[in-house]
Amino acid sequence: MFDPILRAWAEPTTTRSRPSARFGHCGVSMHNGTKLAVFGGFGNSIGTTLLDDIYILDTTTMVWTRGTPAGGPYSRSDMSCGASVYFLRRQVAVSIVTYNATMIYNIRSDTWVSRFDPASRYSPYG
Repeated sequence: MFDPILRAWAEPTTTRSRPSARFGHCGVSMHNGTKLAVFGGFGNSIGTTLLDDIYILDTTTMVWTRGTPAGGPYSRSDMSCGASVYFLRRQVAVSIVTYNATMIYNIRSDTWVSRFDPASRYSPYG
């Protein structure tokens, strides 16, 4: 974490299982900065092991929670992610192959879907 007063970086103390070392992942702030989601990326230094896991850090308690993995076909790196209320959306581009697949992670139900349903009981709009 960066301390703007001290102008210094420090590794925060967190509890529970945290994400493994990775690169090419996405990280996005949610819930007005009280949650931080980390998804996917490469799990080794040569970029051959794609990850499909998601971890949520509660920044008020500094506790990590591992969510349900997206599933093998949805292992990704070098993607973009965005958050909206309770949902994490990601769009994917891997190497020169572009996947036109949007997956949505619902933080409340710990589930992945490929289509947003505003009538869902977990919808931020309903």
